Amino acid sequence: MDVEQDGLTVDSSYVLAMDSSLHHEVIAVDSLYGISGSGKYQLNITGQGKVALMTSGMPLLLQVTPDKYVNCDADAIVAWSTSLRVQMQAQTHSSGVWRRRGNTGEGWELSFMGNGFALVQPSELLPPQNAQVGSGLAAQYGMGQQ
Repeated sequence: MDVEQDGLTVDSSYVLAMDSSLHHEVIAVDSLYGISGSGKYQLNITGQGKVALMTSGMPLLLQVTPDKYVNCDADAIVAWSTSLRVQMQAQTHSSGVWRRRGNTGEGWELSFMGNGFALVQPSELLPPQNAQVGSGLAAQYGMGQQ
């Protein structure tokens, strides 16, 4: 992924490598709720260069503009433009609705506003370490071969 003048905020778990021309600073995003996508250490990366990121599944880059904000699951966010405003909010849902992952405490999302982008993965799992990528439904959710 290219880093340009806006900078990039990325979950440190997803960073594999970065150009030596880039500068980084470790920050903690406060979370009273222990939500994985926003309660860990993040890197603010500035300068111009490339960053290699590892995700579970093919990531999707979503454009954010003042008239088109983006909401995403807090556990699926990988990175975003540092210039964006970020808010955490509870999703509204019926507790009786079946969810594919059961009762996981899901219901928190991050809302991104301003000009920039948000990079999300099609999974709520951390990138697999030393895992072979499988095929079918298991691979779609970053679970490797079954």
